[in-house]
Amino acid sequence: MNIEVRLKHYLAAHHDAVYSIAVINQNEFYTGGGDGMLLHWNLNQPDKAQVLARTDGSVYAIKLLADETLLVATNSGFLYGINPKTKQLISEKNLGKTIFSIALLSADTAVAGLADGHVVAVSLPHLAEISRTRLGHSNIRELLPHPHDDDKLFASSSDGGIYVVNKKLELVNHLPSAHSDAVFALAFNQKNQLISGGKDALLCLWNMEKYGFNELNRVPAHLFAINQIAPAPAGNLLATASRDKSIKFWEADTLLLRKVLDRSKIPEASSHSVNRIAWLNTHHIVAAGDDRVVRVYEVQITEPA
Repeated sequence: MNIEVRLKHYLAAHHDAVYSIAVINQNEFYTGGGDGMLLHWNLNQPDKAQVLARTDGSVYAIKLLADETLLVATNSGFLYGINPKTKQLISEKNLGKTIFSIALLSADTAVAGLADGHVVAVSLPHLAEISRTRLGHSNIRELLPHPHDDDKLFASSSDGGIYVVNKKLELVNHLPSAHSDAVFALAFNQKNQLISGGKDALLCLWNMEKYGFNELNRVPAHLFAINQIAPAPAGNLLATASRDKSIKFWEADTLLLRKVLDRSKIPEASSHSVNRIAWLNTHHIVAAGDDRVVRVYEVQITEPA
């Protein structure tokens, strides 16, 4: 596998670090950052970012619902439902603590991961609280539904563990020492194997068996924390974003490194931590981080003959 990457768009409209990306289609996406702004980008007009909302705090997570409503979570503990077409607030809920992540349990239920170790289920679209479960006393950093089991939701924690809950938010499994420090990132590959990334800069591959986690590989992947793992929409490829200012591309089933993207390769690449990455399609990936810039890279992959 040979990978070539070039910078296609350099988008500067945020006034603080960018912490969240939500993809609409191959030309459009949303970003949110420490400036509290929720922006809409259209790559057909890349120099005209549209401000959809200004929130009360840093935007840590964005989830696009099937009806195109946006769920927006902030470090002040507020969860907002926003209509992106009218820019109007549909609903809001104060969950009490910083919200790091959002996932969907079903078409009418979302769950948020909080800074005090709670996961909270809320109804859609009104955001009424349904239930609340404490998985520990540390930040719940990422929530990830199982791709083929609707009754399993994975939660990564700053205590170094990975938790598994069902739709009722009941704990069904727990790996207490997946990493030596906070687990920031979770993803599944095409074999339904779990991949985790942590503050310890390790990338780990897990086979999910009936009674627990079986570690398949553990790779020293970056110099500093892994902030996100993003599997490509197709093929055996994933990307990781790190505080060490780089994006790296890996074979998803082996964790074999295939490409490093940093300023030594592309001078206009990130000068600070890369906080979020998201694939627009199989050939374009969006990256954003502490330097306030949103970058779109073209990724060309060729297989050996």
